[in-house]
Amino acid sequence: MNQKQNILFLSFELSGYFMACVKALVQKHNVTAHIVRYPINPTAPFQFEEYENVQYYERNDFNQSQLSALTKKIKPEVIICAGWSDKLYLNICKEFNSKTPTVLTFDNPWTGSLKQKVYSKFAPLYFKKIFSHVWVPGANHKIFAQKLGFSNDSIHTGLYSADFELFYKEYQINKENKQKQFPHRILYVGRYTELKGVREMWKAFVEWKSETNNDWELWCLGKGDLDSEFPKHDQITNHGFVQPNDLPQFIAQCGVFILPSQIEHWGVVVHEYAAAGFPLISNTNTSAANFFLKDGYNGFVHKAKNKDSIKKVFNQLQQTSDQELIEMGERSVEKAKEITPNTWSDTVMKIMKNK
Repeated sequence: MNQKQNILFLSFELSGYFMACVKALVQKHNVTAHIVRYPINPTAPFQFEEYENVQYYERNDFNQSQLSALTKKIKPEVIICAGWSDKLYLNICKEFNSKTPTVLTFDNPWTGSLKQKVYSKFAPLYFKKIFSHVWVPGANHKIFAQKLGFSNDSIHTGLYSADFELFYKEYQINKENKQKQFPHRILYVGRYTELKGVREMWKAFVEWKSETNNDWELWCLGKGDLDSEFPKHDQITNHGFVQPNDLPQFIAQCGVFILPSQIEHWGVVVHEYAAAGFPLISNTNTSAANFFLKDGYNGFVHKAKNKDSIKKVFNQLQQTSDQELIEMGERSVEKAKEITPNTWSDTVMKIMKNK
């Protein structure tokens, strides 16, 4: 058997969906993943499984000489770096760029802001010394990568994938029951912060319920600095932060997924609930919604930062039959199949082989 090849990830805090992709990588290919990671975020305290052929290192344990020594010991075939904010990570990529593919990953979509325009004017010369490739989630991010001076053949998309099989399995488990009785519950999963648009969502739902006669509920899973503002309403339930292993019960009891973010660089959760067979509610400021959601086809699009627009979408939802919602959910599943941990792992190997 050929000796395993090593891949070094210079990461921030880890996520369940990232680890699902790493799991696919080490199981599908003859590689070992070495992951330098930041501490777990207390607002999203996920618990991770241990996987064979995955080694973890704590970012706070290393200075530059120590991380350089580790990299030399590992001898990675490719180095994949999360963003450009950690100077230590940048220095490591710069040190090894001449002999190892170094991949910049980021999820900032191109907005054409003055800051981005200035950055794209000066960044190309800087990044050329550090990175050979760039890996981004989607089309708007690819535009930014081009502005940063990366050639099309060095730009890769599909950076983020949901744990597709995990959520698709829930779709298969619940499909029959939801066809018999579609649950009139809207599900929100995410932090309770201003940028997530929860204020507008809560206010829109409360007003909608006061103005119309319907049996829809809103279930919220999360925590954050707006905990104290969570509305007291009989049809809105705060379930708090939920570990991934406990999500199936909520997936089974809810019918429609909403992510009303004011701005979302991607939003993997949109992909997750598309894979779980949910009609989606979101907006064009959420990059993942631009990929996974088509208005009227597999869900509804509202204007960002707009309570009345969300309320209008709730009215559309009320006027949509259960059978139509079931069909929307099936269309979400088909779209969700376009990005998976397997396509993610194949991209890593493609970069490694085309060095």
